[in-house]
Amino acid sequence: KNKEISRFIYVSTSHVYARSNSLLTESSPAGPNNVYAEQKLEAEEEITSVFRDYPEKLCIVRVFSVLDWDVADFTLGGGIKKLTSNDLSFMLNYGDDIRDFLTPHLIANTLISIANEARLTGIVNLATGIGITVKDAARTMLEGSGYKLPANRIISGNSDYPYVVGDNSKLMAVLPDLNLEW
Repeated sequence: KNKEISRFIYVSTSHVYARSNSLLTESSPAGPNNVYAEQKLEAEEEITSVFRDYPEKLCIVRVFSVLDWDVADFTLGGGIKKLTSNDLSFMLNYGDDIRDFLTPHLIANTLISIANEARLTGIVNLATGIGITVKDAARTMLEGSGYKLPANRIISGNSDYPYVVGDNSKLMAVLPDLNLEW
C-alpha cells in the first residue's frame, strides 16, 4: 500500500555501450555486444520502468573493466595469470585494446560510497577515465608481482571493441574525493 520506496542501486556494465572511439558518457548510445550485455541492458530497462515514478530513488552503476589477480580464469586477469604458467602455448590476444581498469576492491568501496550518496541518480559510470592497453596492464600486473612480461605471448591487434574508456565526471562531481586509480 503506502510503503516507502527505498533507494535502489543496480550494478550494470560498460558492455551495454555501443562501440566508440571516444570516452563513453552516461548518454553514449547503447549497443550491447554479447548476451551478457544484452541481459544487463534489459535489466536496466526493466528496473527503470519499475522506478519511473521515483527516478530519484534509482541509481544504475555501469562498471568498467575489472582487473586483478583474484578474478575468474575466463577474464583478462585469468589470462594474465596463465602467462605466469609453464603453458607456453597460451597467447593473450588483443594486446592493443584500450580499457578502463578497476580492481574488485576499488569497485566495492566505490559502490558503498555511491549507495550512501542520494544525489547520484540515473546512470553513473564507475570508471577511472584513463585508458590503458591490455599489454601495459599485463606488464603492470606481472612486473609488480615479480614476473617478467612474456611479450612474445601477448598478441598485438584489436578486438571488435578496441576502446572502452568511461567518462566519470558525473560521479566525480558528486564524490570528488574518490581515488579512482587502477
